[in-house]
Amino acid sequence: MCKQSTLEDPQRATHRVYLPFLHLILFAHSRPPTVLRNKFSHTLTLFFLCTYIDRWPSFFDDLFVLIRTPVPDGTNRPTTNFNRHVSLLFFHIVLEISGEVADQTIKAARSWNITRHQRDGRVRDTVRERDAAKVNEAVLLVVTEAVERMVELRKLEGANVKKELDAAVEIVDWGIRAFGSYVGMSFVPL
Repeated sequence: MCKQSTLEDPQRATHRVYLPFLHLILFAHSRPPTVLRNKFSHTLTLFFLCTYIDRWPSFFDDLFVLIRTPVPDGTNRPTTNFNRHVSLLFFHIVLEISGEVADQTIKAARSWNITRHQRDGRVRDTVRERDAAKVNEAVLLVVTEAVERMVELRKLEGANVKKELDAAVEIVDWGIRAFGSYVGMSFVPL
């Protein structure tokens, strides 16, 4: 469980601890190791659960800014409007959040705790009220762009095309997984 009183200002903590690490694993490597991405997304999710409601309400907005920071592929123009690495991290975080607060299989494997149960309910409600529409829009925009990129790439040939096509497929795959995970939490306005 998190202790709110011992946490420093979330913006300062993020800049001091997470952003240099985020830069290291997402920008310093052309393909960051999966274990690093998974571990980082889980840690950031736990930090989110402790800070989102009261101390870091702009969590998703801050992440959306990073998603919209494209990384050029060595040419003058980036290949997409979204940063692939941050998009994958975003999808992983959405999956982790869904797992932590709504996945009944994961919750059943833990001993029941009233504090966690109440926190999970508050997080679900707050995400629905504040950010559900934006999360949904971001997931669908990134997936749509990746699908369009896949269509373009299938018309081309070359060694780099397969690598880029695989990257676009990975984005679509994780985006669909993320969408499926939060639909059960009623993030999607019906």
